[in-house]
Amino acid sequence: MMLTIEEYISQMKKKDKLDEFNFKNHAENMTAVIKYVMEYFNTYLDPEAYNYENIKTEQAALKIEQEIRSAFPKSKDFIIDYYKRYKTWIDKGLKPLIDHNRVG
Repeated sequence: MMLTIEEYISQMKKKDKLDEFNFKNHAENMTAVIKYVMEYFNTYLDPEAYNYENIKTEQAALKIEQEIRSAFPKSKDFIIDYYKRYKTWIDKGLKPLIDHNRVG
């Protein structure tokens, strides 16, 4: 799954053990974060490797995950993988059936 810029920066900060609240290293921290942003757009987010359709799919998968996290915690990985493979929201089709069975 493709990381958002925030996730990428967070991952790099953890990897480099960057402490942004260490104000003695303020200039070095700013330099490191700027480097992360440059790497994200120039290396990680390679336009040749990720076409527009892939980016749209990843963004939709992230939205699905946020919406279904609490409703389908055990099945969310399957639902997201299904969406990426078939470009359809399986949870939207199943939700009426699940809700109907809960009532009856």
